[in-house]
Amino acid sequence: MKKIYLMFLGTMFATCAMAQQGKGGLVLDSAYTTDGDNARQSKTINEYNAQKQLTASYTYNYFDENHQPLAEMRLEAKSELTYNGNNITQMDTYNYANGEYTLAARLEMSDFDASTGTAKQTIMSAIDPENPSAGLQQSMKTVVNKVGSQGREDEVVYWWEDGAWTLFETVHYDYNADGTVAKETAVMGEGEEAMTQETTYEYDANKEVTKKVTSIPALAAFGMGESVTTYQNEYYADGNLKKVTETGETGISMDYYFWGDGKAKGGVSPSTGISLARQQLEKMQRIYDLNGRQVTNPTKGLYIVNGRKMIIK
Repeated sequence: MKKIYLMFLGTMFATCAMAQQGKGGLVLDSAYTTDGDNARQSKTINEYNAQKQLTASYTYNYFDENHQPLAEMRLEAKSELTYNGNNITQMDTYNYANGEYTLAARLEMSDFDASTGTAKQTIMSAIDPENPSAGLQQSMKTVVNKVGSQGREDEVVYWWEDGAWTLFETVHYDYNADGTVAKETAVMGEGEEAMTQETTYEYDANKEVTKKVTSIPALAAFGMGESVTTYQNEYYADGNLKKVTETGETGISMDYYFWGDGKAKGGVSPSTGISLARQQLEKMQRIYDLNGRQVTNPTKGLYIVNGRKMIIK
């Protein structure tokens, strides 16, 4: 069976980003909207320690595996975070079924930059559902080669393949004066097959993303390779996020609702990669190879899916 790995590994990295940024209300509720119909999709409930650090995150779903509505939401997964001081050193994600938690993935962070708290090395390991008895298997490694005053500037991402780390991409980050990321430039692959992907961000006065544009210059001549996502942010009187409406090219919107306790910052920037409606969008995805040709049945390799880079193993 083909295994598809999203570059930012969805919820794991989103949860980690929430904790690092000090964001995340006690409850995050989401719904997707299409053709004027709105349906609750999932809920995330967070736990904090006495230092107000995010220590656990529980994900509930309102639908079953076939996307049929449930009479009541079901617990689907949880993530647990471990700290050394203010730095996250490990995050374990568990799937929940039949009253038991089963370890699914682990994110290990090390070699922190003292001035910014940036982890210079991150290793992702996961359980292969087709061979769970093998235990955690290394799958991805990120090495930060340069840290600036605002955070990571240059990093290299590797995939574990055939017993060795294989280069996937190099990424450079440009920052605005206020510390927000202005642009990400990623070069995927090497040599003749290398392809550049650029992502730019726009923000509101609260430093929350309002627009994200991902483009692949090499595909521009074919009228492809650009994906635009917009975010409409609503706030409580105290400045905490109340609702974020995320809208992509497909026209389907995701609504995120936040509830906090008045202490923790309520919300998480959508730029962290949370996308709780991916299963609904699968049939609408456009897949291209590195030559700009549309692919209907991709095999092993690197592809562009709706402007996002993906590896199929």
